[in-house]
Amino acid sequence: MALLGPLQELYATSFFSLNLRFFGYNIPALPTFFAIFVTSRVIKLLNGIRSPHPSQSVNYLPGYRVPLQPYTFPSGLFASSWWNVGVDKFWLARTTLLFFNLEYQEFGTETISAVPFIYGVPTLFTSNLDVAKQVLSGQTQPGQLKARHFDKSESANRVLIKWGMNLVAALNGDTWRKHRRIVGPAFNNKLYERVWAETINLYRQIEAGEGWVTKDTIEIPVVQKITTKMALLVIARCGFGLSFDWSAPPISPDGTTSVQESLRILTDSYIVSLIAPDWVRYLPLPGCI
Repeated sequence: MALLGPLQELYATSFFSLNLRFFGYNIPALPTFFAIFVTSRVIKLLNGIRSPHPSQSVNYLPGYRVPLQPYTFPSGLFASSWWNVGVDKFWLARTTLLFFNLEYQEFGTETISAVPFIYGVPTLFTSNLDVAKQVLSGQTQPGQLKARHFDKSESANRVLIKWGMNLVAALNGDTWRKHRRIVGPAFNNKLYERVWAETINLYRQIEAGEGWVTKDTIEIPVVQKITTKMALLVIARCGFGLSFDWSAPPISPDGTTSVQESLRILTDSYIVSLIAPDWVRYLPLPGCI
């Protein structure tokens, strides 16, 4: 134990006094690494604001200059604040942003940017319908960016692609247009009318099944239990033609688990499958999928 103190002091002294030999000069390592890191982050920020490649910058659009890209896992670990655009940022700022107020008081434009300088890529947010139409449809005019510049990034697509390739998860325009041609004809006025009618029918079943008809006051501690089940039944009825009732929801082939419960189990462990390596799914631990 007597040698432990000197050894710790020697280690600490050697670590914090580490030098680099550069053309015969001794350069302190830690300040050098810190200066290199800060310089690289400044360059990343400047490139995000204006880069020679249009698809990699926001071209001086006003907005947030933050450490982490919005809607990524690192950003989601922290609450929304002056330095972080969290998942609830635009809800908290709904009274000042044009998304919810005609007066875009904070930035004065319909399209704003978020440029991270530590992690992530530049991000654009818009409330302009013409801009949204161009991005979603891939249609461009002379002098405008080509549609391929608006392809979804893989990092932003991980949440959606877990459910398999679909219209929302399609990364590029060709794949998106292919899925749109397949599912587009199904979305028409006839379907919308049926969704409305089935929703009303299900609400009547909820009133009877939950005993709401005989109550003057109804308390719903967790409204998601009602809305999730209703959405599932509407999709089953209108999308797949399955005649499930509120009191008899769809269940697995062995009759042990309802589809609603299966979705709950999947969503509860969903975040683990996004941030953990693939081999974690094979561990005998609760929540590993």
